[in-house]
Amino acid sequence: MTLSDLAKAADLPRATARRILFTLERAGFVATDGKLFRLTPRVLVLASSYLASNHVVSVLQPVLDRLSGEAQEIQSMAILDGNDVVFIARASPTRIFSAGIDIGYRLPAFCTSVGRVCCRGCHDAELAQALDAMDLAPLTPFTVTDRNCC
Repeated sequence: MTLSDLAKAADLPRATARRILFTLERAGFVATDGKLFRLTPRVLVLASSYLASNHVVSVLQPVLDRLSGEAQEIQSMAILDGNDVVFIARASPTRIFSAGIDIGYRLPAFCTSVGRVCCRGCHDAELAQALDAMDLAPLTPFTVTDRNCC
């Protein structure tokens, strides 16, 4: 992305975004050709640090592995992060090809089964406020976008 694209996406002044990007570049998390910025593989250090420090993942990964083997289905664990769910653990039986969704993948909570399960812990008023703030854009032709069904 360009500096302007990143500043707009982060809702930051261009100068602030530039300082942040240059700091990230010096730390090795971002590379640039002078016009476009891209993440480097070093950002995976942040992900691995999170996963290593998250005891829920280390405790439940063997359970996911066992369930996946017994059911011969993909098993996933996700957490609610704002309006999205983020997958933090997955297990797949060897016979199933799993493409697309992996650890770190984000999906809108309103239109995914795992997101709806995560939202069950929210109070009705909190959930209504979150839904009002969300853009309920469909991901597929079958995505339910009716706030009353979420």
